[in-house]
Order: sequence, then C-alpha cells, then structure tokens
Amino acid sequence: MEKYNKKIIITGLIVITVIFFGAVVWWQVDFGKKAPVVPAENIAIEQPKMSSASAHELALTRAKEWRSDAKLSYQKSLTRSDAIGDADDWLLIFVAASVPGKGLEVTIENKKVVEAKETNYEGEGSDAATELITPEEAIKKAEEVRGKKIEVLGVEAIYNQDANQWFWGIKTPSSTISIKASK
Repeated sequence: MEKYNKKIIITGLIVITVIFFGAVVWWQVDFGKKAPVVPAENIAIEQPKMSSASAHELALTRAKEWRSDAKLSYQKSLTRSDAIGDADDWLLIFVAASVPGKGLEVTIENKKVVEAKETNYEGEGSDAATELITPEEAIKKAEEVRGKKIEVLGVEAIYNQDANQWFWGIKTPSSTISIKASK
C-alpha cells in the first residue's frame, strides 16, 4: 500500500508541476495582443504602371473632345518604362485634318490627364494606332535584334506617313532602337 501511495504522490507532483509550468507559459503569451498598427502613409504599395494602349485610350477621349477627327501622331513615355514598356506618365500628340498645323498635346500623370493643350505641330496621324504590337512585343524584337536583354529607359510610338506605318522607338542607355509596330 505504501508503494501505491508513493505513486499517487509522484503522479500528483508531476501533474502540479505541469500545470504550474503551463500556467507560467500561458501567462507569458498574450493571446489578446493586437498586431502593431502601421500608419497607411508609411506603407509603399507599388501600383502597376499604365500600358501604352491604356494611355492612348484615356488621351483619345480628350482628343475627341478637342476635334472629332483627331488621330494619334506621337506617343512616348515620360518616365522610365518597365521591362514590358509600361510607364507611369505619358505624352501623346493628336492631329486633326480640320486644323492643319495644330496638334493637341495630352499629358498623363499617374493614370490621369493632367494637361491637354493645343500647340503648333506638323505631323500626320493614324487611326491604326490601336492595331500596333505592344511595347512588350517591340522590346522582345529589339532584344532579338541585339541578341541580349536590354535596359529600357522609355518607349515612343511614331507615325511615319511616307511609310504609312507606326514604329516603336525603344530607348536604351546607348541608343534608340526602331521596331516596326504594325501587327
């Protein structure tokens, strides 16, 4: 019987010890503690850049308000383009046969038209700008021509009336590579 009592006492001490250490651990862990709050202005979320097609679509709305016969003549990224030719800011110039020698210069910053002004401009335009290869495709072609990956600083679309077609200019640190933009 005394052997039986020793087992009960040892088991009881083990149970009390486990409960004690469990309570200490439980007490140290604060389950109601909330994660620290970081003010929203301290969080930098990188927004996707705007594609050339999206910039064209946005600017075309303003250009059609200017002249119903407006056609794109020139488009370029104003900020450094990413690897697929998208950029934060764009400049587009539209022309209209109804006002020769004039153009509408549309500036887009952070996906919004911030300025649209009529300017003296000699150039031709085309509705076919929506049927171009993407800057991403033009960059891939430029890399094929160079035989290596290139660092893209910017892209621009230029309409050549004599050739009756669009070209993408892929700006790199050392040059601008022209790529035929027609599909």
